[in-house]
Amino acid sequence: MTTVLYSHDACLGHNPHVGHPECPERLSAILSALDAPNFKNLIYCQPPLATVEQIARVHDYSYVTWALAEMKERGDVVFDNDTCTSVGSYEAALRAAGSVCAAIDSIMAEKAKNANIPSYSWKNVLELEKEVLKLIIDYDIKLLVLAGYMRLLSQNFVNSLPSKFIVNVHPSLLPKYKGMNAIKQAIDDCAEYTGVTIHYVDEGMDSGSIIKQEIIKINENDTVETLKDRLQTIEHRLYSDTIKSILIKDK
Repeated sequence: MTTVLYSHDACLGHNPHVGHPECPERLSAILSALDAPNFKNLIYCQPPLATVEQIARVHDYSYVTWALAEMKERGDVVFDNDTCTSVGSYEAALRAAGSVCAAIDSIMAEKAKNANIPSYSWKNVLELEKEVLKLIIDYDIKLLVLAGYMRLLSQNFVNSLPSKFIVNVHPSLLPKYKGMNAIKQAIDDCAEYTGVTIHYVDEGMDSGSIIKQEIIKINENDTVETLKDRLQTIEHRLYSDTIKSILIKDK
C-alpha cells in the first residue's frame, strides 16, 4: 500500500498574525514528525499551482479572482476575524489547493492506494454503466446523483433502475433551454429570467420530472461567465438541500 504526501516549501510562507493556528511552525512540526522511521515509505510529491478554474469548482469565480488579486497585490489581507494572509500566502494558497487536486488525481490513478478509496476506469460508456449498476447493487445505493455528466444515459441503464432513482441539476428553468450551453442559450435569447432545475432523469434530454426550481433575473450586463457564477452558487446550495430532502423522505 502506498501513501502520498503533497507538500511544498512555499506553504511555509503562509504566516498570519501571532497566535493564529495556521502558522509555519505547525507545518514544520508535522513534517518533522513524518520524518520518523515509521513513515519511511511515504512518497513525497510537490504539488502544482492550482488554477483559478480548479478553485472555482467549489468557490464563486468572482470571489476567487478577487481574493487572489488582493493577496498577490497586498500580501497582508484580513478577510474576516479568522482569515488573514501574509506576503507568502498567495503561492501557499495555490499550492495547498493544488495539493488537493493532485491528491485526488493520485487516488484516481491508483498511485495512493492507502487512501482506501476505490477508483474505477472504463473503456466506453456501456462499460461504465455496467460497472455503475454493479456498484449500486453491491453497496445498496439508494440514489444516483449526477454532477457534470454531460451525456445521455442509455435507455437500458435507466430502465434497469427504479423510477425517481437518478437526479440531475441543470442551469435553466426546464423545460426551457435543454441540453448543452443552456446559459448561453438564455443570454442569446435575451431572456429576462433563468434559473436552476433539479430533476429526475429519464432516457430523454433533461426531460425527467422536475423536483425543485429556483429563478433569478438576468442582468443587462450579464455575460455567460457572470451568469454561470450566480447559477453555480444556487446549484451548490439547492442541489445539496434537495438531495438531503429526498434521502430523509425515503427513510
